[in-house]
Order: sequence, then structure tokens, then C-alpha cells
Amino acid sequence: MSKNPQLLALVEKKTAYVTHAQNQIAGAAARVCPGTEPFVFCTNNQELLKKLTAAFTQTDTVILAVECPLFLQTKNLLFKALGLKREISKDIVQLLSGGDAQAPENGFAGQAEVPKGSSVFLSEDGLYAGFAVVSGKQHLIVLPLDAVRIDAVIANGFFDYLRALYPGGESAPAAAGPAAVTPQAEKACEALKAKNMTVAVASTKTSCFLEAAAKNAPAAGDCLAFVECDVEKGEKTHKEHIAALAFAALKQKGSNLGAAMSNVFVSETDSSKVFVFVAVADAQRTRVAKIFAEPGETPRQLIDVAVESLLDMLADYAERNGFAGFENSAPPAPPAAGSGLLPTAAIALICAAAAALSAAVGWMVR
Repeated sequence: MSKNPQLLALVEKKTAYVTHAQNQIAGAAARVCPGTEPFVFCTNNQELLKKLTAAFTQTDTVILAVECPLFLQTKNLLFKALGLKREISKDIVQLLSGGDAQAPENGFAGQAEVPKGSSVFLSEDGLYAGFAVVSGKQHLIVLPLDAVRIDAVIANGFFDYLRALYPGGESAPAAAGPAAVTPQAEKACEALKAKNMTVAVASTKTSCFLEAAAKNAPAAGDCLAFVECDVEKGEKTHKEHIAALAFAALKQKGSNLGAAMSNVFVSETDSSKVFVFVAVADAQRTRVAKIFAEPGETPRQLIDVAVESLLDMLADYAERNGFAGFENSAPPAPPAAGSGLLPTAAIALICAAAAALSAAVGWMVR
């Protein structure tokens, strides 16, 4: 029987996004257990259960990494197939609810459910947390193939858990702590407050990183609010959808501006290209920036730069009293209560051409 853990992955479509998370997990395992074999891939539940059973005949520790779209259903599969009892992780609920002590636990059941008595490895926002469950000498560790969240999951328990099983490996990476206020966040919030402008930010899978970057800025509470927006993508492009989300947030909250930040996308024509859209909308038009990662940069680093870019766009708008080319207009009034959401075709998409920012941070903004 092998002393090292075995790595399994459940993936329907292997992308650069998935590969990055896979490499982070494999790298952490190799630092603790040199000689750990590469991932064995599964594409469906039947294959997964078969390979999981086979893996436990070869080792006492299996690390199962699951693509995010399959993560929740795979948890349910494991609950049933392995006869695991369920419980709600209060730590996950706290993160998902933004620290609301009164939040109903059952409101987050899908994400917050873990095997009873398991060790939980938190992400920064509580979504797709990893966990480890023990039966006798056997350890099953389940992790998300999420390029944005995997570093926090590794630092917030997974690495230490593995080192406890296999003493003598490298020291654990530093746990992910609370995000510091960035200069961009302070500048944007101060500029918005000075002009008495408010911004409604559409809640997306990545908006939590904007919230974390700005929440400790002194003026953040006066100018930023995060709202749920029910805008179906339908036939819209990703660019059109993020523009529509920004405008929907503005309309729903009655703010001067709306903002939105997309998920991390992988180019359909070149899987090495990873990008994020960010958008700022007023009552008349929407500005959208498409931000690419350079080769070798991680999706998590891309998210950080996208957050900074969005904050810079908000600060620029406040300082100019409008978008570039439309400066010095009166601060936009919130849309009238009865006004409808502009159809996608009517939203003016102004792509950011921030060459100076690109040169400063090493990213391309197109």
C-alpha cells in the first residue's frame, strides 16, 4: 500500500482555470509528500465511485478535487454513497452571510453542508469550502477545482491537515487573513463621497473580492452597496451581460452608479488566455473593461487587478463628473422609479483603453 495520498479529479471540461487549481493542489501535496503521483481524472459519477474505491485499496488518503459546477452534487453523492451524516458549518454560514449572526443556517445549506465531524477548509468568501472526513485510518479530502479560491482553501487548513498525516514536509503557507484596504479603494470611496455619489454593485461570484478590498475604507459605508440582481444571460455575450448587471444594480438600488464584475473566463479560441469583465454604469451609458492575465499570472491575481481596475474606473468617474469624453456633466440622477431596464442593444459599451494602468501593473486592459 502506498504511503502517499492519491489524487483524483472529477472534471467534465478541462480548462486553464481548472488546470491552475489542479496544479496548486498537486504542488501542495508534493511539498508534503514528495513522489505523489499526478491526478487521475474521472468524467462522471460512476467512474468516480469506481476509482475512489480502487484508490482506497492502494492508500489510506485520497484527495478528491471537483470542478465547481459539479461540486455540490458531488457532495450529495458522497453523503449518500458513503453513508455520511450531514451538518451545517457555522463558519461557512458566517462567511456567506457577511458575518450576520442572525442568518438562517438553512439558507446556505448547499454550500454550508459538510459531513458531520469533518475538518473544514474555508475559502475567502465561504463558497466551495473544502473538507476532510475520516473513517478508521482512511481520510477522504474533498477540494474545489476553483482557481480563484483554492489558494485560501490550501492555506486555511488543507496544508496543515496533510502535514499532520505526513509529518516532515514543508511548513504551511500563511493563512489567508482579512484583506487590507487598497489605495484604489480609499481613493474611489473618498472621491465618490466627495461628490455625494452612491454605487450599487451587482453580487456575482467575484464581487466578494471587491467588497473585501473596500469594506475597511473609511467612506465605503457611505457610497458602496451590494445587491442581488436577477438578470438572465440568455443570448447576451459575457460583455453585454456584465453591462446589463451593472445597470440593473443601479436601477434596483436607486443609486447614481451601478457596477459589476464578471467571473473568470477562459478564451474559447485560446485556453491560455484568462480574462475578467468589469463595468460601471450611469443612467445613460455603461463603460466595460476586459482585463487579461499575462502568461504565468494566476486567476486569483487577475481578480485582484480587476478589483483595482473597477475601483479606478469609479474614482475616475467621480473626479470627472462623468465618463472620459463626457466630463463635467452634472452628477447623474438615479433612474426614475418607473423607468425600465435599457435593452442590451441600447446600452453603450465604452471599452476602457487604460494603457497607463496596463504598463503599471503588467496586465492588458482591452
